Amino acid sequence: MTHVIPAGTTEPQNFELRDDGVAFNGDGFDIAIEIYQRVDGAWSLLTPSTTPASPVCTWQSAAAGRVRVSGLDTAALPSGTYLVRYRVTDSGGNVGYYPNGEKADIWRVVPIAA
Repeated sequence: MTHVIPAGTTEPQNFELRDDGVAFNGDGFDIAIEIYQRVDGAWSLLTPSTTPASPVCTWQSAAAGRVRVSGLDTAALPSGTYLVRYRVTDSGGNVGYYPNGEKADIWRVVPIAA
C-alpha cells in the first residue's frame, strides 16, 4: 500500500497491520518499524546509527493491529520514497513482518505546498 506523508509533519501517523485483509491481533507481540531508503541504487535499512532521529513505532491498539508512528518531524525522513515494514516479535523471539507478503508499504514523503 502507498501512503503519502507531508514532510516535517509533527502529527503521529496511524497504520493498521493486516493479515490477508484481516486485522492482526498484536496482543503479546513487540512492535518495531523498519524503514528502507534507496542509496546508490540499492535499498538500505535506516538505523539509529545512520539516521540521527529515527521515527518510533508503538502500539496504538495491539488487539486491533493499529500502530502509531511518531518522530516524522525530524530530519530522518526528508522528501523521498521509502519502503516500510513492521516487525512483530513474540515472547519466544519469533519474528514476523507486516505487510506479510513480498512487498513492503511505500511511503512517499512529500513537501507541503507553500
